[in-house]
Amino acid sequence: MKIFYKKPFLIADIGVNYYDIAQKEEISDIDAAKLMISEAKKVGIDAVKFESYKTENLLSEESQTQFDLFKKYDKFGVDEFRQLADFCSELKIKFLSTPLDFESADYLDEFMDIYPISSSDLTNIPFIQYIAKKNKPILLLTGAATLNEIKQAVKAIEEVSTVDIAIMHSVLAYPTEYRDANLAMIKEKFPGI
Repeated sequence: MKIFYKKPFLIADIGVNYYDIAQKEEISDIDAAKLMISEAKKVGIDAVKFESYKTENLLSEESQTQFDLFKKYDKFGVDEFRQLADFCSELKIKFLSTPLDFESADYLDEFMDIYPISSSDLTNIPFIQYIAKKNKPILLLTGAATLNEIKQAVKAIEEVSTVDIAIMHSVLAYPTEYRDANLAMIKEKFPGI
């Protein structure tokens, strides 16, 4: 079974970039996020994807530099993401947010139909299975993962759930050279996904 029925299914990966837009345009963070959603809709994007987390759930303050960087971008919580999900619903564009901690995975369940799992969590089997047990389709981001890590993540999902899985093949080289794209790999190694 397929998660996405329209081919291609276009996802605008907004992440936390709305903070920069807010500063540049001198508008609130929530208005900047809504602006990015509106612009994505105008150009035919099917879904927008954010990131949801609280720094305290990911890092210790002892790793000060990383802690400060992540903290700079974690102002949104359940209320803000609910507003964005409602706004997406009004515009008829799918809302996605990649949870990076258990708390975010829980509150996103209320207003998200598909769970993206970050490539940074691809080897975090307990977290993957926690999300899989919510019984919603999963968009598995692969980033710099090895083929074996992707196989282990798929196996972990299938051990606890029968949800649909989509593998998002990504290469962490920008721009990606054609010879490095290897898009057929998913079909070859994961038939039916």
